[in-house]
Amino acid sequence: MRRAIISAVGAIVFLMGCDEAEELAGEDETEVAEVAPFDEVSGRGGECATMYEHWHFEGEAKRVEAGAYVSFIGNLWNDVVSSVKVRSGCVLNVFEHADFAGAQNSFQGSVPFVGEWWNDKISAYTCDC
Repeated sequence: MRRAIISAVGAIVFLMGCDEAEELAGEDETEVAEVAPFDEVSGRGGECATMYEHWHFEGEAKRVEAGAYVSFIGNLWNDVVSSVKVRSGCVLNVFEHADFAGAQNSFQGSVPFVGEWWNDKISAYTCDC
């Protein structure tokens, strides 16, 4: 819901030609900055994987750095991930709950849908290359 509102505000600002888009975006600007596409060929920036909001790599994307050890994915991404792309030679380990609790699973390669059970359940992760 929050992302939809932010997107709608962005569209209105664009249509109005407002020069104060950054001011209207407020603190969410930094949240957008962490979202980046995954470059499977170069793996630039030490990227290990990219997690996507929707299946088939659609919607918002969250870049995961190699060596990531994240005990809580954050409020915007908690229980949101539906597909992942993992760089060749890397493994994305995901956990059902914060602090690496609950069920655990590992993903490699392109995974257009994480499965019914894992869909919208990821709360923590590590990524190793």
